[in-house]
Amino acid sequence: MKQVFFSALVSLAANIAFAGVADVQPSADRIAPSTVESVRVVQKETAKQPSIRLVQVDNGGSTDISSSQYPSRLYVTIHQDGEMRNVQGNYLISQGLVGVKSFVYHPNTQILAVVLSTKNDLLETSTEEYSIHLNEALYEVANPQGAQDDSDDFTDYNLKSTVGLQNNNL
Repeated sequence: MKQVFFSALVSLAANIAFAGVADVQPSADRIAPSTVESVRVVQKETAKQPSIRLVQVDNGGSTDISSSQYPSRLYVTIHQDGEMRNVQGNYLISQGLVGVKSFVYHPNTQILAVVLSTKNDLLETSTEEYSIHLNEALYEVANPQGAQDDSDDFTDYNLKSTVGLQNNNL
């Protein structure tokens, strides 16, 4: 009876902890170096762990006089050098970014907490707090399917796993 109760309690806690987490697919966007406004290194790459970065990219100007013009986008990028192939993934986190106020990475839980200054559709600036769950993507970095075959193809391996994005303002 105690074991059933404990299992139910653990299951409930896990569901509450991950409530409201949206899956963010890897982005196919190619980021031109000339559009990069800033890079924040979250984790440096070592032989056993990939680099994790927050990359702020300029959205460019607009001739449209509308409220949808946003200054920047924010990506979380993951990269691991390989002997034959690199493993990498880019994940679009925000399209209305003004700037990154702060971030904290928790390696044990593989959660990146970020505080962003953003603009909404009315171009009003606000502060947004997010938790970015990197566990699935980091597991794939350590175990990339098809990246270790014996072919002579030196093409980089692009991650297929999602990252979880949780808006902590709700």
